[in-house]
Amino acid sequence: MSLTNLNVDLDSETRANVERSHAQVVRQLTAARAERAALDASGVPRDAARNRQVGALDRRIAGLRRQERSLEATESFTSAAQGGRLKTGWARFDHGVDKFSENPGLALYKLQSNGYKFSWLLIPLSVPFVWLLFFWTRRYRFYDHTVFVTYSLAFMSLFAVALTVGGFAGLSAAVIAPAAVFIPPIHMFRQLKQAYQLHWASAILRTFLLINFCWITATLFFVLLLGIGALG
Repeated sequence: MSLTNLNVDLDSETRANVERSHAQVVRQLTAARAERAALDASGVPRDAARNRQVGALDRRIAGLRRQERSLEATESFTSAAQGGRLKTGWARFDHGVDKFSENPGLALYKLQSNGYKFSWLLIPLSVPFVWLLFFWTRRYRFYDHTVFVTYSLAFMSLFAVALTVGGFAGLSAAVIAPAAVFIPPIHMFRQLKQAYQLHWASAILRTFLLINFCWITATLFFVLLLGIGALG
């Protein structure tokens, strides 16, 4: 059972919400552009106050335009998935994609379930990236990197459980959010520095690289889960 108790059903109501959001953004964008055009047509000489007003409008228009492009991409992807136009030529995989499109809630449940069952894959996915941090030295072998990754993932798992329990216990988001952002990189820095006996500058550089490698590993793991779910 999931600690976070996720139960999301991306049904037609959700798609309708996306369409409504898109229409609302289009209306806001049209109004902002009309207001901007009215300012240009007013013929009022530009002063500091008017420049601030124009700048604020331009920033608002740019922000609304980004939202519009994002919502258009979401609608296009959803329409393609619903229409069955996402075809790879691999019949078994395409069948899995069609099942995901028909029942996204089930797809999310399978992703959660596979995430628990195949979480061990994070170790072989992560070890090569840690090896890249020390590939020029023969002092540390793959075994050392495997131990490092295993302990690091164990800490992150327990830390996630602690934050989840803290959230259920009433711990405020003002405490949970900074802890989730700052404690993992601090732990990575200390673990790298002590496990590999590094100087602080070298540990900081490798921590920065390791954080980026973590995002790559997480993306690969997510793609693998999608593939396993589609083929399963």
